[in-house]
Amino acid sequence: MENNVVITNHYHGITFMGMRNSKIANNTVIDQIPGDNLSPWIMISNHKNGTPSENCLIINNLAMRSISVEGTNVTERNNYVIGHDNFSQLADLFVNSAGFNVNLLTNELTLENIIDKGEKVEGLISSEIDKDQNIRTLPPDIGAFEAR
Repeated sequence: MENNVVITNHYHGITFMGMRNSKIANNTVIDQIPGDNLSPWIMISNHKNGTPSENCLIINNLAMRSISVEGTNVTERNNYVIGHDNFSQLADLFVNSAGFNVNLLTNELTLENIIDKGEKVEGLISSEIDKDQNIRTLPPDIGAFEAR
């Protein structure tokens, strides 16, 4: 699952249960409504029938609430979590998240945490191009869009 934008008022931004041999990479998952308790996460966990997730990676994602992993050889790295109580930070990260424009701004916050902070993953198209089909420079930016 690569180069997706999820803007929602729900916990499940991206959730897979019982996922196998897969990657969640270069996605942007943010809250739509400030001040409530329903900000979204990215999660891989065991299936509700108990089948474990296995051989999965969550990498180079930008998420509002949290990134959590459960299973056998399920890992996460090079992600940026905004934080549930940091809705106001969206204005510092994106062009206009309220208007659904989550292209990255270039400023101290994004330069320190997001721009050029990703990791190239062999075999993933999201390591080469962003959601708008723009070529990514290496190292790639975290999230669905490469800063321009």
